[in-house]
Amino acid sequence: MYNISLGKSLVEYLSYYKVCDESYIVSVVAAVRLNRIVVPATGYSEKSLTLNCEFDLEGDELRSVKWFKDSEEFFRYMPNEIPKTISHRISGVQVDPGRTRCTDNSCLIVLNNLSSSSSSGRYQCEVTALHSEYRMAMKSSKVQIEESKGFRITNFTATTLYNTNKELELYCAFDLDKEELYALKFYRGVYEFFRYDPHREPSKMIFLLEGLSVNNTKSVCTSNYCSVYLLNFTKDNSGIYTCEVNSGAPTFIAISKGLNVTVDD
Repeated sequence: MYNISLGKSLVEYLSYYKVCDESYIVSVVAAVRLNRIVVPATGYSEKSLTLNCEFDLEGDELRSVKWFKDSEEFFRYMPNEIPKTISHRISGVQVDPGRTRCTDNSCLIVLNNLSSSSSSGRYQCEVTALHSEYRMAMKSSKVQIEESKGFRITNFTATTLYNTNKELELYCAFDLDKEELYALKFYRGVYEFFRYDPHREPSKMIFLLEGLSVNNTKSVCTSNYCSVYLLNFTKDNSGIYTCEVNSGAPTFIAISKGLNVTVDD
């Protein structure tokens, strides 16, 4: 068994052992499926940034989830250890422990006080299964931290997921600047079908709309983005979808962005 020290990416060890045994490394990487990593392409100085990693252990148990910035580890979740989470500050990275949520199929962390000079870089999620030290998967994405440009929607996309549920993901990212989030709403046409209100419990609300089925469990909303999943999405559900972000007192500003969503059966 190889000793992996904190702060060093398993990628570095794999790159060495790949030279020794190519076939062994192939079997290792295929054992865990990392479904996706949600990392906004752009963040803003003095704001927070939400990173989310979703994975499938395919019947195994979770050993650890690790987050890296530019190959330097800054966060680790190990459900079978005490403490379960370990984090340490590196240049430009400050983890908010109160907003961290890790489970057996996802790990969401929030970074505070971003810096345009030191928080930019490549962020990587690495997932390792329990019953074999090297059953793991990893994905990474680059983030550019810029000076804040005010309260605005930075990205609104629709992505078809070709799985058994025929899901469609609506992803809306926004920059609050100095505003407080009051609510985020999704519409098809003029009809609201989903609302996120961080001041209510439960914070996610679904409004029945003919033909639309929201996967409330999988949908995730934070202080800078919201991903809503629609089940069994067909061409009959095509139309104009809108993301609306509302600020709180004293400004009560509403901003929105629309998107023409069409799919083929």
